[in-house]
Amino acid sequence: MKNFFIVRHAKSSWSQHGLSDIERPLNKRGNHDAPKMAAYLKNNLELTLDWIISSPAVRARQTAGYFYDVFQPKNDLDIRRDIYHGGMEDVVDVLRSIESKAQNVLLIGHNPDLTMLVNYLGNSNIENIPTCSTSHFQTKVEEWKEINSENVKLVKVYLPKKLFY
Repeated sequence: MKNFFIVRHAKSSWSQHGLSDIERPLNKRGNHDAPKMAAYLKNNLELTLDWIISSPAVRARQTAGYFYDVFQPKNDLDIRRDIYHGGMEDVVDVLRSIESKAQNVLLIGHNPDLTMLVNYLGNSNIENIPTCSTSHFQTKVEEWKEINSENVKLVKVYLPKKLFY
C-alpha cells in the first residue's frame, strides 16, 4: 500500500511589498501551522516518508522544510518547478514520475491546482482546501505512473483550524 499526502503550503505573508509571488514567505500563522501539522501527522500516522516534493516558491519550500525536519525522509527535498502554477495535470505528472520503490510521499504546492487534484483523485467536491491542509491518499498500485482517480482512495483531510485552534 502506497500513501501520499497533498499539502497546500502554509499561510503566506503579503506584508513585504515588491516581492514577486514566488518570493513570498510564510507569515506568523504559517510558521505556526506547518511544524504543528508535520508533528501531528508524524505522531498519529506512525509512518516514515521516502520523499518530500515541493514547489520552488519560498512559502512552499519553507513549509516543506518543517515537514522535512520532522520526518527526516530517506531522500533530499525534491523541488519541482512544474508544481508552481503549472496546472493540475502537471502535478499529477509529478506524482506519476515518482520511483516505484517509494512507498510514502508528501507533495507541497498551491491552489487552485491542489483543490482540483484532491477533488479529482478523491472523487470529492471540496470547494477550497485551506493553507497547510493535508489530504491523505492511499493506493495499491505497484507503479506511481498508474495513479488515477479509479485506483486512489482519499483517507482523510487534515485541517489546521480543526486541529490547532
